[in-house]
Amino acid sequence: VPGGVFNVRDDRGTKNGKLHDRYIVVSFADATLVLSVGETVEEMGKESGFLTSDPTLACSALGNGDKDGGIVQVCPGGVRHIRRVNNQVNVSQWSVPGIKKIECASANESQILIALAGGELIYFELDPMSGNLTEACTRDVGTDVCCLDVGPVPKGKSRSLFAVVGSRDSNVRLLSLDPGSLLVQKSSTTLGATKPYSAALSIVDGSDGASELTMTV
Repeated sequence: VPGGVFNVRDDRGTKNGKLHDRYIVVSFADATLVLSVGETVEEMGKESGFLTSDPTLACSALGNGDKDGGIVQVCPGGVRHIRRVNNQVNVSQWSVPGIKKIECASANESQILIALAGGELIYFELDPMSGNLTEACTRDVGTDVCCLDVGPVPKGKSRSLFAVVGSRDSNVRLLSLDPGSLLVQKSSTTLGATKPYSAALSIVDGSDGASELTMTV
């Protein structure tokens, strides 16, 4: 049974003026299936740059649609940045130090947030100049994290300004992703005896035409 399915867009070209999916990434308990989407759907192997021997916790195309920033794949052992340079697949990986593993992760086109066992959060950003992923900030929330989301990037912006983190102590924290206050807690909600097994941020258009950030737990 799949544990997650991720659609990865293709920034190399458009169809009818619109971006389309390049890969469908299906995560299982101990493996990842990568399907290439084109005139036909074909299974890809290690030539794609994806790690297929581990589950995928998060996966996203990077870049703003005008420039191909590659693809990020987060697995329990690390954060994998896959780029195509001169028609060759180039892979760089940040590996988890020691014996810890990544328990959950979230990614959009420029931001990645991971949670290690024990509650350590590590936040990465895509450098728009170099095209590299850089570790920008860490924070320890002191308890195991069971869900998180960096949210979508608003239209016309380069980043999401907030992340939501749910932990096994039944707290849901809203953290800042503003460059001047990375991972600073903005608010917290306690769910009592209920554990937050999923949390998501979404942008909803209001009746007055203004966009609103909505958190769903």
